[in-house]
Amino acid sequence: MGPLMKWYQISLAYRLGHLGKEPTDQLTDLAIETCKVLNGLIRSLRAG
Repeated sequence: MGPLMKWYQISLAYRLGHLGKEPTDQLTDLAIETCKVLNGLIRSLRAG
């Protein structure tokens, strides 16, 4: 499952009332940071 799908699930859980604002914000921040790290790793692997 890709990062976009995970973000969608977090967003959906918030909109349905299963997650509060603070946990949603924390999970979103972690997802963004994880994507940045993974993108950096992919770039470095491609560069050789």
